Amino acid sequence: MFTTNENASRQGEAQSENTDNVIMPSAENIGNSVMCFNGQADTHRHSGVKYNTVSLRDVWVMVAMPDSKPKDKALALMASSYCESDGRTHEVQRDSGQFVLLRVDIDKGSTSLGEILLRLP
Repeated sequence: MFTTNENASRQGEAQSENTDNVIMPSAENIGNSVMCFNGQADTHRHSGVKYNTVSLRDVWVMVAMPDSKPKDKALALMASSYCESDGRTHEVQRDSGQFVLLRVDIDKGSTSLGEILLRLP
């Protein structure tokens, strides 16, 4: 399902020096999209309006060229393709979502990709 940058460069895909510790989606998954929203306060819960989506290909471009915005204004992702107005509810995502990405938020330390991969089932 996913490949490391080392494997991706052997397959002829672009590799950025900023993504050395990133697991890249495989060719069959790169076109999948995930739900996105603009900061933690952006909610569509009562509006009935679907959330926008972003392709995994575009996510990897953003990883290679990160933006710097305050958390309340930054683009945020739900690692699921379900993007209906209730999509920011964990129970709804568990019931209706298809998770195509594993997000990891490490705020302290310098955990390596290898250490993270060892902890995955």
